[in-house]
Formats: sequence, C-alpha cells, structure tokens
Amino acid sequence: MSGRMRVAAVAALVFILAAGVSAYAQSVGQFYRHEDPRYWWYESYDRSFEIALPANPIYTVHRDLFGETTVEIPMREGGPYLWIKIFPGGQAALNRAVSAVQQQWQHVLTGTRLTENRTILTRVGLNAQFIVLQGRTATGANGMVRAVFFNNGDRNVALIWAGDASDYTGDIQAAWIEAVNSFSWLR
Repeated sequence: MSGRMRVAAVAALVFILAAGVSAYAQSVGQFYRHEDPRYWWYESYDRSFEIALPANPIYTVHRDLFGETTVEIPMREGGPYLWIKIFPGGQAALNRAVSAVQQQWQHVLTGTRLTENRTILTRVGLNAQFIVLQGRTATGANGMVRAVFFNNGDRNVALIWAGDASDYTGDIQAAWIEAVNSFSWLR
C-alpha cells in the first residue's frame, strides 16, 4: 500500500471511530465543564434536562432497558452510589417509580422506614417528590436511600442516592444537594 493510501486509510478509520464515539455519547448524554470544578454538567441524551454531577467519578455505567435510561455514578469506591433514571409515562409512571424505589431495597434492609415523603421546591423553582428510606444493612449499619422524582409531561427523571447513612456528609452530601437543586428541564 502506498504512503498516500495508508494516510487515507488511517484518516478514514479515525473519522469512523470519532463518529461512532460521538453517536454513542449522544445516546447516553454528554458531560460538560461546570463553573465549579467539583462538578460536571450532564445533559441528557435527548437534551431534555441538565444536572450538575460530581466531577471525575471512578466510572459511569449507562444502561437502556425497557425504555428507561440509567446513569450510575459511584461517589467513591464501594459506594455510596448516585443513579439518574430517565423514563416516559407521565405522572402514573412516576407514581409507580416512587413505590418501586421503596420496595427495591426490602430484601437487603431490615426494619425499613420511610422518614421523608413530601414535595420539595428546588433552587431552580421545580416541585419534586422527595423520599428517604432507611433501614439496617446486613453489617448492622444504617442504610439510606434518598430519591427525588421530577416530572415534565410524559418525561420523568428519578435521582437516587443509596449508601450508609454515615456517608451522607461533607462533599458527598454537598454533591447530592447540588444535583437535586441544579436539575433543570431544558424543554
């Protein structure tokens, strides 16, 4: 293969890989620089909302299943974890999601109790359903699940934090509060 052909082949391969990576990024959302270096802006794959999330996570997991898109972010190695769940279905689906989150942890938490169940008003002026579920883990720690549910017509987003209650402090607590209060519908 001549030198020109090799250069053309490499350029074509780079273009194809860049297009593939770009298409994948668009299917799960985009991260953008935030004015505060502790956070990144995350814009959903369909550009319907944005939210400030902890910068430089260990990893992120993106999953599409049954029409729900999920982004999982560990706050540090071994947890706690933050999930963004995006799903259609309007208020009826949102109500089912609130019940599902409450039931999801019943097999690993004992003595569960719902310690918060109310509507909150975020810093950007959105009303959201807020719940906190607590119970004992297998190691005897107090486990906590915090969830905020946003609805905009047919679109729903659940923001879920799960970990030991003792982890809900300092930078981890600040990151959760920033995520909840920065969430904004873009359309």
